[in-house]
Amino acid sequence: MRQELSLNGFWGFTTDVQETGKTKKWFEKAPKDVDSHHVPGCWNLQDPKYFSYEGVGWYFKDFRISEELKDKKIDLIFQRSLA
Repeated sequence: MRQELSLNGFWGFTTDVQETGKTKKWFEKAPKDVDSHHVPGCWNLQDPKYFSYEGVGWYFKDFRISEELKDKKIDLIFQRSLA
């Protein structure tokens, strides 16, 4: 039986102007002082300081899965991501 969990809502967000997020391993731990943006949504429209930003952006979200799914394969599917 397929289970779905919506991750819509507020996510952490920050830009990566110098593209150091991979080196700093932001995929393991978010940097301090991230903004909060609603997903789905567009960073350019959620905060005036990002209106003209064109570059790398990172989103961060913590979520929990049920114990019964602990050792199961889990697919994380993003319905839309514009690059």
